[in-house]
Amino acid sequence: TISDSELNAKYPVWLRGDAPGTVIITDSTLTASEDGEMIYNKANGNVNITIDGAAYVTSDAELAAALADNSIETIILEGTFDGFTVERGVKIEGGTINVGSIVNMPGNIPKGIYIKTNEAVEIDGVSFDGGSEGHAQRKGIVTETGYSPTVTITRSTFMNLPLGIYFNSAALG
Repeated sequence: TISDSELNAKYPVWLRGDAPGTVIITDSTLTASEDGEMIYNKANGNVNITIDGAAYVTSDAELAAALADNSIETIILEGTFDGFTVERGVKIEGGTINVGSIVNMPGNIPKGIYIKTNEAVEIDGVSFDGGSEGHAQRKGIVTETGYSPTVTITRSTFMNLPLGIYFNSAALG
């Protein structure tokens, strides 16, 4: 547990392969240098990290586990992730999402985040990258037809995409 601390370093927290199974960070500031990372995680997915109650994830497997845990209200992405589906209310912060890895929509239209819930979803500081080529209708964020989530998008970037956000009927935001 790290609490009430201010850590300024290239890697304020470095987790080795034999790091403890859970790292809890509360009321602390972790500031990485420009060429570093806030948490340098070399524990191969064997450590659950929470920062002020938010799940901190560095892999697609960790992200899937956090999305499946209804007690987690905020997920902090560190690094690059494949596209994914959100089926509950949650806040997603940071990271980069490669658009094109989810193809479960009619017509197999690739997307970054596929929202399939009536609950509020917040997306903050996320970068969506459509890549250099691919499906002409790839989208950064898509809401499922028939659902009416409230979607809030702030400080996010959409690159190399013909469509950034596609709200199907009934979506609010």
